[in-house]
Amino acid sequence: MASALRFARSESVRTREVHGVLIDHNDTESSGKDVVVYKVNLDASPFGLDQVVYHPVRKQPYDLRIGGNPTMRGVSITNGVNAFDFDGAGTTRHVHFDAAGRPVYYQDRVPYRLLRGGVRLGNGKDQRIVSVEPVTGRVTMQ
Repeated sequence: MASALRFARSESVRTREVHGVLIDHNDTESSGKDVVVYKVNLDASPFGLDQVVYHPVRKQPYDLRIGGNPTMRGVSITNGVNAFDFDGAGTTRHVHFDAAGRPVYYQDRVPYRLLRGGVRLGNGKDQRIVSVEPVTGRVTMQ
């Protein structure tokens, strides 16, 4: 989870194009994937998932199924419905990063700043929170 968020942020800075991460444990937007890293199409309304970005090592689309990973057996996303809260746009399961690496959410080409955002992962006994810092976009894990 942290790697996906960090990768989207670094790709935004590297390419000077907006990239995003979709957290979708209910499979409503992502065709069965829990985490998808994508390039944002700002010409679509409210925005489009222009293309899934390829993982730099595996050379496969950067989309993950948490339960399908053997090292994550029993782990699930416990708050993936609306993990990110944006000033003026409300909560959503998407976070975008602008060319400076700042966390924003684009809606009709208008950027909204992140107020708070974090994805909770749990296995029934333990819980970890992967957070995105509102101003810098720094990704941390607690």
